[in-house]
Amino acid sequence: MFMGVFHTLAKKPLDPGHNFDVCKFNCLFFSMCQLKISTLIMAWLLLAFLVPGAEAADRDAWRHPDARFAAVDDAVDDDEFPAAQKLLVEIRAEAKRTKDQSLLAEALEQGKEVTKLARDYDKIAKHLKTLDKEHPRSCLAVGKYYCVVKGNWKRGLPLLAMGDDAVLAALASDDNDETLQADDQAAIADRWWQYSQKVSDANERIAYQLRARDWMIRARPAVSDKARATIDQRLNQVPLFIDRIIVWNTHNGTSNDRGAEEVLVSLLQQDKPVWKDAAGIRWEANKPTYIMLRPKHVRADQVRVDITKRHELGGGRAEIQVFAGRLTVARHCEVDADANVGPKDQHDPAALIDGDTSGNTGYWLTYDGKDGWATIHFSAFRATK
Repeated sequence: MFMGVFHTLAKKPLDPGHNFDVCKFNCLFFSMCQLKISTLIMAWLLLAFLVPGAEAADRDAWRHPDARFAAVDDAVDDDEFPAAQKLLVEIRAEAKRTKDQSLLAEALEQGKEVTKLARDYDKIAKHLKTLDKEHPRSCLAVGKYYCVVKGNWKRGLPLLAMGDDAVLAALASDDNDETLQADDQAAIADRWWQYSQKVSDANERIAYQLRARDWMIRARPAVSDKARATIDQRLNQVPLFIDRIIVWNTHNGTSNDRGAEEVLVSLLQQDKPVWKDAAGIRWEANKPTYIMLRPKHVRADQVRVDITKRHELGGGRAEIQVFAGRLTVARHCEVDADANVGPKDQHDPAALIDGDTSGNTGYWLTYDGKDGWATIHFSAFRATK
């Protein structure tokens, strides 16, 4: 049991979905073994490095909001696709037994995605046993799989750095540094952008442009005005194809008197609607709820969410998550709304992209008796300080 919890902690130490296991583990382990806290910390750190594939959860990477799919996500992260499909079979069986049509539909959608990833994985399977400097072709193929297909740059960059594409190898090697200053970040972004222009494969080109976008967003606040103008021009050119939108409800903390019961979600490209869907969203007191929509790879530069039916005193939402493939694209973007209640920093529309889905803190509210709307602009970013 302890090793199982240790393994979970080492793989995803920042995942709030494991809080219960963490507490249970601490209580039992302390009482039975009477270890000092320092000893426990050292053991945890050691396992974090020793467990294969262990790494902290990336808050910008895809994780299913429904805890019932957590084990599926873990299996996919580890490229254990038969295990993921087996878990999905169990979820579908449970959905049929309980007549939960929404769960069944989601399990079927997840099954399609796992099948596609498994096919891509099979294409590079022959290279997995030769991932070293003596086999640069294998490193390049597997590195592209992780970066381009799965969006796992942390795992893919070291492999690209050992690949037989000299330009890409040098770029990947320089990219793998979290301590870069703003000018160096902008330089890495520029190199990814320039490299993407020479790539013929559309998916690969978009992946490199998204990587450039990530570095541009990091560099943008601290670079010169001239450099920022270039960054803004390029950010506006990055094609974003939206695959998932998750709208999280709020209950207004302990007040339990605001939120949404129905929403209209729209994607826009150059201010023109290109997709929309109206849906009900469950509201519960003292509990975060959400609705997930799948636009089917629609290109857009904005998402707008209108509350068409508020809960009691007024409308509100906790978070809007937008995914292109397996990467989020809404964080750090500019958000505007028709109104907000309370102090500027408490219920500001920017709270919709702060990563807090709890509904207790970091949420947006409308005025009394108002439904309200909010829009996230994917190519516009908050003012620099």
